[in-house]
This record gives sequence, C-alpha cells and structure tokens, in this order.
Amino acid sequence: MIVDEGYEVRLECSATGQPRPLYTWRSDERKPILFKTRSDVNKAIEFKIRQQSSVNSSILHFKQVSRDHMGHYVCIASNGIPPPAFKKYKLEVAFPPLIKIRNQMVGTVNGSYALLECFVEAHPPAVNFWLHGDNRLVEQTWKYKIDQRDDHYRTHMILNISYIEPLDYGLYKCVSKNDKGKTLGVFTVFEIDPNTPTRKPPVETFEVYGQPPPTPIMEIDCEPCVTRCDPTPFCPTSGSSDLATVLSVAVPNASLYVPPAPRKENCKIHQLGKPVFQRSSKEEIGAWFQDPLPPEGSENKYYAINSSEPMYVYEYANREDFRNHNYSNRYDPPFGFVGTGHLVYNGSFYYQQPKAATILRYEMPRAQHSGKDYEDMVHSGTAYLYSTKLGYIDLMADENGMWVVYSARETNNTLVRKLDPYTLNTEYIWNLTFPHQNVGEMFIACGVLYGVTSVTEPTTNIKFAFDLYQNKVLEANIAFSNPFRNNSMIAYNPRYRKIYTWDKGNQLLYPILFRTIDLGQPEEKDEPR
Repeated sequence: MIVDEGYEVRLECSATGQPRPLYTWRSDERKPILFKTRSDVNKAIEFKIRQQSSVNSSILHFKQVSRDHMGHYVCIASNGIPPPAFKKYKLEVAFPPLIKIRNQMVGTVNGSYALLECFVEAHPPAVNFWLHGDNRLVEQTWKYKIDQRDDHYRTHMILNISYIEPLDYGLYKCVSKNDKGKTLGVFTVFEIDPNTPTRKPPVETFEVYGQPPPTPIMEIDCEPCVTRCDPTPFCPTSGSSDLATVLSVAVPNASLYVPPAPRKENCKIHQLGKPVFQRSSKEEIGAWFQDPLPPEGSENKYYAINSSEPMYVYEYANREDFRNHNYSNRYDPPFGFVGTGHLVYNGSFYYQQPKAATILRYEMPRAQHSGKDYEDMVHSGTAYLYSTKLGYIDLMADENGMWVVYSARETNNTLVRKLDPYTLNTEYIWNLTFPHQNVGEMFIACGVLYGVTSVTEPTTNIKFAFDLYQNKVLEANIAFSNPFRNNSMIAYNPRYRKIYTWDKGNQLLYPILFRTIDLGQPEEKDEPR
C-alpha cells in the first residue's frame, strides 16, 4: 500500500474463531508505534504523542500518516488456542524530497578541498545529482568525488572537491527529484585569504529546503462490534501469472534458417545500480539513444524522439548539447513512427511504419530508406506488445547484433527475430508462449531476453529472463526502480553496457553488474562491465 504523506490510513485485521480472537498490532521492524492520546486537564483538552511497542485493537488507524509510520506491520489474532493467525501489511508513504544542508557557506583556498553534504529524505527513492554554476551537471572525476549513502528513505549526498582551482568557486546545488516533486539545496563555495588568521569555526547550522513532514498521528479505535463471519483483508492483492514461465519454444519454418552463431559474450545481468540522471524533458513519453555501432565521426552523438513529434529524430553532437537540448540535426524519416521501441544502429534509425507490418531503415546522413515486410507482425488494433500500449514492436541491439520483439498476429505469443541490420533479413526466429502484455518492457543483453515486471511501480523487479541461445528460462530476481513511475522506454546499449530509460520525461542511465551464465562449468566471479 502506497499513500501520500498526511493522508488518513486504516489497517484492519479480521479473523474467526471460538472464543472470539483478540488482536495485537506490532511493527515487524520492532520499532515503536507513534500514536496520539487525548486527556482533559482543567477542562482543557490536551493531546500527547506517545510511543508504544504494540497496539491492542483490530484496527490500526493513522489519522495523519507520516514518513515515520512507513514499514511493515503485523496483526496477530489469538484466542488462546494455538497457533495464532498472522497477517502482514507493508505501508509505504510517498512524499517529495526534503533537503537539509550543513554549513551552506564553504570557504577554502586554491589547492585545498571543499566538502559539501546534503541530507535527503524522499520516497519513492529519488534520483540525486549535483549542479555547479549555470546548472552544469557535476560528474565523478579525479577532482570531484561523489558519494551517496542510503538508509531507508534517507540519503546522505557527499561532494568532495579534492583540489580547488579558481573555476571551482561559486554556487553548487544538490538536486533530489522523485515522482512527488523536485527540491534543490544551495551552497556557496568562496575563496578565503590564506593570510587571514584562523578563526574559531562557526556554530554548525542546517538550512532546510522542501516541505517538512507533518506530525505523525495515530489513534486507537474502539473495538468494533463483531458481526462478520468471513475474514476480509484490508488490501486484497490481485493475482498475476508467473512471468518466469515459457511454456514452449518453436522455430517457425525452421528449415529456412541456420541456428545463430555462438554468442559473443557469455554473460547475464546479476544486478542493476541506481539510476543516474542525464537530463529532463517536458515530454513525458519518448526515447533516447546512443549508437552502439557508430560510424566513424559519430561516436559522441546522441539521439532522441518524443511522442509529441512522431516524425522527427533529433541528433545532438555531444553529451553537453544533449543535456542542454541543443540539437545539431533534425531528421524527418518517411511515414513517421509510433511508440518508443525504435533503435539507432550503425548510423541508421530503425522503426515500424505506422499501420504496416514493415520495419524501415532510415540512413540518417544520406536521408535514404529501405524496408522489409513481416507477415506475422501486428501493426494495429489492441494487440500491443507491452502493458504500456505504446507500440507493437521493440527493436533492440546487443553484443550479438540486432533484434526485434513483437506480438504475434494470430496468437498471444511473443516472437523474437534476429535481423541482419543492413538487409533486414531474418537470421533466426523464436516463437515463445509468453504473455508479453503482462510485462512493462523487455530488452536483450548478451543474448538473454529480460522482462521488467512494471514500468509504473516505483520498486519492481526483473523476474523473466530467457536465454535465446540455450532456449531455456534463467533464474532471475533483479531489483529495478521507476523513480518517476512512468517509464516509456527501457533499452540496453552493448557499447556502453548500461540500461537507458525515459521515465516521465527524465532520461536515466542504470549501471550493470554482469556474471557468467552457468553452462555446467565452474562459475566465475562477478565482473563489473
């Protein structure tokens, strides 16, 4: 259960038994429960905040829920006859970032250092980054040491400028951004005269940016009259199919294809790092790319498309221009495009022609295009590829080449084709009995097809992983986050070995930790890529 801070929440526990059960609520993290008591003192009503290790009631009533109430709660129903019954609830409280800054004015000298610290509170977990001067993004270098330490909904951001030079003076901002809002904390790094006598350090102070939390208030309700016979959970959960299941694999017209050559890298994703902010756009739905096989002279280029202009591909000369929205070229591929499952590969833009079972290749520098029809490809109607319902196909690239994933025309199966990027001829095809509309997005890395369970839940996972070279499901339970709860594009780039996303207008990068796929041989150690 996710609720906004300050709202009223009631967790109810119900059970049957003879004698009638009694109820006790506890925090599963063994922390005290905050609640409000009322008393009459000299004909005046007073309220006091108290802490209690448990609450004897069938209802846990948060009159004004706070971030301090966040956690797991257990209801225990017992009538003296063992065993007691248990019911666990997870309460998440959403609120915009709050930033506390210690020592807003930081004095230093050339050749010395400066240490900037921000203490952030936010949920869902925020994307955090640093800006300098005219909003230039600060990145990790030999000079700028960036650290982030997380503890539940609290984050300690640290920027250590290890060698001060004249250009390092000025304004710095720590920025924290999540689905509920964006907050900036401001520092000033200034030069002090090294000849000035040392003074006593100033008294440590904190500046607070953002909305402070409300007072955490919980009230104990009187026991309700028991008139129900059947237990009714407060938050029933909806069932979902097992995303890790592929019932069968078939190769249509197998005699026409030669099995793919051995994969170039034998690896699978072990863990994803925290998302790293790149830029934000006013368009909530879009996609951005770096060419995994760039032509000479295009190694530093970036590309982007957005849903409000489904006819243009924007090209940026370098990362700085991309972050500042200064495009160098605007391409106009024929027919336009729909959705976000497109690809930039070897200097060309690949996309599905609207209302046609055709994939087009548009060579951007030459403004020439070619295409290929696929008779089993959906191009209209409600048979969208993902739960987002943005498009019918997803073009991908990994270490082994180019792929397309799409929904089958006659069935609910998932089709995967390995394509020649120049002719668009099919090198091989897989027909998977996998419900693709039950996932938010998919991508391929090292020949493994991954499915992200949700693109709208702040905390989700990757439980589907299918090895296309071994034709089998791999065990997977990889944590994944959607900080802004509206991911319209999730793609893997084999050149930079990172995940690219477009989350409610925010372009993010996720670092990856790979490990070796088990082929029945001794397992190798984890290796960062």
